[in-house]
Amino acid sequence: GPHVAAAAPAPASPAPRVAAGADTAVIELAALERAGAVLGRGEARIPKAAREAGVMGRVIVIAHVDSSGAVRTAEVVRSVTLLDRAALEAARSWRFGPPAYGRRVRIPVVFTY
Repeated sequence: GPHVAAAAPAPASPAPRVAAGADTAVIELAALERAGAVLGRGEARIPKAAREAGVMGRVIVIAHVDSSGAVRTAEVVRSVTLLDRAALEAARSWRFGPPAYGRRVRIPVVFTY
């Protein structure tokens, strides 16, 4: 189908606005949190190798959420090599409610220690 871009939500909006059928639109996690749509979130653990090497940073994952609110697949779009696997594992464990169903969600995972 056609690629449809979602408009950014208005600042006063209580929930993110997503165009009907825009299943390729990326919804920011913060907007979903404000809307109460984040039902469960697994924590990302810093891998031992990354901790020992002093690696820290920010990994951004795009999670594809199915019609039940589960993360079906996830992909890294901003990488920190030693942290990517932990970020993916955490993102895959998250659960979402409406309006995330059938959408893509941008999940920033920040590793600090």
